[in-house]
This record gives sequence, structure tokens and C-alpha cells, in this order.
Amino acid sequence: MNDFSQEFGWLFLVGIFLVSYIFGLLWQAIMQNVWGGKIIKEISNGRMFYFKTKNGEYRLESTHKKFSFKLKNESKWTLVDYDDIKDIHILTSTDTASLIEFFLGDWGLWDMFGKYRDFLHTYSIQVLLKDQRIIPIMELKQYEQREWLLGQLFLKLSNWILKIFKMYRQGDEVAEEALEKIAEKFKRAGCDIQVRPTR
Repeated sequence: MNDFSQEFGWLFLVGIFLVSYIFGLLWQAIMQNVWGGKIIKEISNGRMFYFKTKNGEYRLESTHKKFSFKLKNESKWTLVDYDDIKDIHILTSTDTASLIEFFLGDWGLWDMFGKYRDFLHTYSIQVLLKDQRIIPIMELKQYEQREWLLGQLFLKLSNWILKIFKMYRQGDEVAEEALEKIAEKFKRAGCDIQVRPTR
């Protein structure tokens, strides 16, 4: 028994390390996933396109060149002409994610320093009207872990592995794709909407 444990004990330890690392990768993939940005429902016929997101409901009518929307928690539809639309763009904002980090992340002493606090990135896809009204279309969020020195190297290696298995993507890439898809829907409905480049 003693010979068996000496010969195969290290294999057991390596196995435990690999299993725990795989579980860590899976948890990291869940934590850093891009959330939101989904079209809940869409209906299309030759003249009208309707879609719904968590931010509201939207209709594009190619015959009358009208864009109508009913935002979340609103009861009435608002109607605007295609000519009243200035552009569609992504507004990016970043906040610290202290609560997420404390309860779900790997909070430690270094997180007392702002440089190492985790972030929550928000990508808001919005239509801007010529009268400066903003119509929110959809919102995507991504949690970003920030670590100290060796932790940062370990995190980069883990994200590289997750990218290989298509389990990690940058939030800005996903938001740009969503923006292009929505702009394409506008264009198919006869609205030649301008896509403002993300800075």
C-alpha cells in the first residue's frame, strides 16, 4: 500500500489540481461572460419589422418610413419619421464592481487599492434622434477581473485558454456585433441609419 501511494500519489495530486483548475476556468467563463444584448422576440413581414428587447419594443415601417417605440415601463408608443433619426451608436461606461467582487469574486487585500478593483463594463446601444432624444435599444454588461502582478498573468493565461474553447469574448466585440445586427435590421426596413463609430 505504501509503494502504491508513493508511485501514484503524485498522479492523484496532479489530477486534483487539473480538476480544480478546470472548475476555476468554468467559473471564470461564467463570471466574465457578456450578459444581455438579446432580442427577445422579432416579427417581420414585407413592410414591417418588430423586435423586443429588455429595454422596450420597436417597430420599423418601410411603407410609411416610421420608427415607433415603447420603452420599458411605458404604456404608449412614440412615433418618429426615419428622417428624424440621426444615428445609432454604443455608449460605453465603466463602474467598479466591488459588491460582485466581494461576494462572487476573489476579494483580497490588494482590492483596497483602486488600481486592482474589478470593473463592470456596460455597453448601451442607443438610437439618437435629431432633437437629441436618446432611445435605448439594448444593454450588454461584462465583469472584468483585475489582479495584482502574478494574478494578472494567471488571468491572461486563463482568458487565452477560454478564448481557444470559445468561452470568452471581449465585451466591446460582442457589442459591436450586436450594433451591426440592429443597424442591418433598420436598413432592411428602408431606414438608412448612420452607425456612429465607437471611440
